[in-house]
Amino acid sequence: MWHMPGVVKIGRCLPREPGHFCTLFNTPGSVSRYIAPVRASAPTVDMSDVQAVIGFDSRPHFRPHLRRLPNNLQPAASQTAGSVSGGNAPGQWTVTDLARYYDITPLYNKGIHGQGSTIGIVTLASFTPADAFQYWNQIGLKTDPNRLSVVDIDGGPGAPNDDSGSDETTLDVEQSGGIAPAAKIIVYQAPNTTQGFVDAFAQAIESNAADTLSVSWGEWEWFDQQAQAANPVNGQSTNVLQAYHDLFLQAALQGQTMFAAAGATTVPATLTFHPNGQAMQVKIARERAWGWDYLNGLCQALGKDPVACGTFPVGGGGGVSAFISRPFYQYWVPGMRNTAANQQLVDNSQTPPQVIADVPAHFKGRNVPDISMNGDPETGYVVYYTSSQAGFSIMSHNGGTSFVAPQLAGITALLDQSMGGRLGLLNFSLYGLLASGHAYHGHGRHGAPLRDIVAGGNWGFDSHRGYDQATGVGVPDVANLDAALHRYFWF
Repeated sequence: MWHMPGVVKIGRCLPREPGHFCTLFNTPGSVSRYIAPVRASAPTVDMSDVQAVIGFDSRPHFRPHLRRLPNNLQPAASQTAGSVSGGNAPGQWTVTDLARYYDITPLYNKGIHGQGSTIGIVTLASFTPADAFQYWNQIGLKTDPNRLSVVDIDGGPGAPNDDSGSDETTLDVEQSGGIAPAAKIIVYQAPNTTQGFVDAFAQAIESNAADTLSVSWGEWEWFDQQAQAANPVNGQSTNVLQAYHDLFLQAALQGQTMFAAAGATTVPATLTFHPNGQAMQVKIARERAWGWDYLNGLCQALGKDPVACGTFPVGGGGGVSAFISRPFYQYWVPGMRNTAANQQLVDNSQTPPQVIADVPAHFKGRNVPDISMNGDPETGYVVYYTSSQAGFSIMSHNGGTSFVAPQLAGITALLDQSMGGRLGLLNFSLYGLLASGHAYHGHGRHGAPLRDIVAGGNWGFDSHRGYDQATGVGVPDVANLDAALHRYFWF
């Protein structure tokens, strides 16, 4: 142990004081990891004088929001490229199908392909760049061979690996870059640790090189409320929620548009949305929860309950933040909710079950999601991916909100080019359209910029007219949204 003014650094776990600062354990594959307690303690240290203990936890903290149809429900795997013009079968979709279904094609017809825009991917796993170029080439996209750059933060996440989530990073690059084939892409990749994630955002935001940012990794916000990290904005140790807030506020002030996947498991079941419902980013859910009425009928016919059938708790993430206050752009929006009463995080492995945390009740928190698009694996997408175990393959029937965040980042790159500059925080426009009555109604020769989802749900919340916690303000029609932005918001 050595000392600095106001700082105590410990070079390793203390074997004679296990559990006080950290505990060494081995993961499958004989990988050594350190796990730190939520609150550190030591018999010989007055912890009231300690501001924070950070850097000891090397576990992978965050999980991608990619979901794949179970193998027994998938048809035979395809090793052929998707159609250049779209029209592929469900589960075999590419970005060309997305362009048809979400009315992106009119922008392409005007010569808008993302020229002059840069997309940033914040991720916690490395990938094989050749996979993305093969995907783009096979579906007929002309791309600059030098469009892609990778920035390693805190040493990077290591070599591509199936267990680390390399398929997540791969699809993020393929989807965003496929929708905006003329845009540049910067991949900010960091180790899967709390500090690594914070530092990745810091690099992406402080460099200010990307016009739009996408992230598809997350964990429940309560963990970030407990965790400590070095805040890149002020250099002080703070809880991770505050570090994110400071960084995302800076991004909004710079005009960077941020998209975060809201998760693929509904909030009341597992409490997993991230990054923590922050006010300065757009949260995305699935257009329709694929574990809902149209799958439950099959489960009932098979005599299985939703858990055994695998449809529960699957659904687009949504709900109310218990720690991030409601942002002003949601103040006067009908349908906003407060946190429910009697919510707890319980460890059922204990006898009796142990209450770990009580969730604040009736808190006027940030409501999520903001917007939705398709995340259903049954009508999902192909991913060109080089597995660390099985080599290259074309994987079908992939879904989850992991796809929607990079897709919207690519769409925003197109809109940035159309508008002649950065859109900034898109929530101003989305909720502005809703408040002004223009969200679901067209003008002139252009149709409605948003399509309201009024059926289905995500187990915790039902879709209905206007804003709801299952699908947000609805689904974009990209060409009409572009026209609405020009008409109502360009200045």
